[in-house]
Amino acid sequence: LFGALKVTREYEDGSSLLLHYVEKGDAGSMLIPFCWKEQPSPRKAQAEIDTLIITIPKRNAQGWMNEFHDWQRFILSNNASRMQQVVKRLENTAFGALEDNLTFYLSEKKRIHQTDILQLTHQNIAQELKSSRVVISRILKQMERKNQVRLSRNRIQLMG
Repeated sequence: LFGALKVTREYEDGSSLLLHYVEKGDAGSMLIPFCWKEQPSPRKAQAEIDTLIITIPKRNAQGWMNEFHDWQRFILSNNASRMQQVVKRLENTAFGALEDNLTFYLSEKKRIHQTDILQLTHQNIAQELKSSRVVISRILKQMERKNQVRLSRNRIQLMG
């Protein structure tokens, strides 16, 4: 109903990859295939900000897909939208410049938290973007010299 969930792909070595966010009006529809297969999902959803969600029992979600065409359209449309976001993020990670990926990441955080001041460590950013802290720190310093951000301990202020 409100808030934002950060959805990541969890790996056996303990690392994770940020996939997308679920926000107001969205559905966690990418998890439905795991319900049907009755297997655990490798994805993890974590509240990014204060969040209130509605969960629907598996038996209802499966039945509603067949019974209510509006529900089916909503879930399939949401799933397609989510898939586009995941593909865009993966393309940015695999083929895009890290500077662009970092800029996109910070703009998403700004939008979700509704503030220009983000409580983030360089290490946390590096983990989410599959990079090293040293590289993220170097890029953030470059952004600071260009007056795009202002850096302080565990805090990044986005400028303009």
